[in-house]
Amino acid sequence: MLARAKKQAPRYPAVWRLQIQALAATGEPAARQRALRLQRQAAARFLGARWKIVPPLAPPPVSTVKRVPPVLPPQRTAPRPLPHNAAIEAGAGYKNLNNGYEDWRSTYLSESRKWPGGRVLYGALRETVRFSLKDNAVTLGGYHPLGKNWSLVVEGGGSPTHRGLAQWSLLGQVQRNLAGGWDVQGVWPASHVIQ
Repeated sequence: MLARAKKQAPRYPAVWRLQIQALAATGEPAARQRALRLQRQAAARFLGARWKIVPPLAPPPVSTVKRVPPVLPPQRTAPRPLPHNAAIEAGAGYKNLNNGYEDWRSTYLSESRKWPGGRVLYGALRETVRFSLKDNAVTLGGYHPLGKNWSLVVEGGGSPTHRGLAQWSLLGQVQRNLAGGWDVQGVWPASHVIQ
């Protein structure tokens, strides 16, 4: 859905930023390379905006002392919860229109969480005002790697007000990573707009 949103609205930096964050959050080398490429494109397209989204790779740990673990009798301990990373982002956008049209405004709050194995769950709340029509929307989605070169994205969203936004939307995307940073995607978008 993020690739489709970027294609339909290439002038919205928030769409670029969310796609870069989702790719970087996977932890996969191919997705990281794609996120870095998009980050460079966004920096060239949206001058003056901060585009250092993809964190640098951590250097490998250096150890000169070989540690031998002590031999202890086995103990029963409670299982530890799975570690996960979380990212929260808030933002706003403003478009100044001409010919007597009212300006467009948007605000959003998004969160993403990454689990071991590269799975990512994300969600966003959004409010937009376009042509004096105020809409609220919610989006939930997930990214799941399907092996070394395949991945799946499933996303759904809706707007209870749906004056200018779709009442509901669904997206399914399968992606195959190819050599040289290229990929092939199959996307199935669906939405319902009330006129």
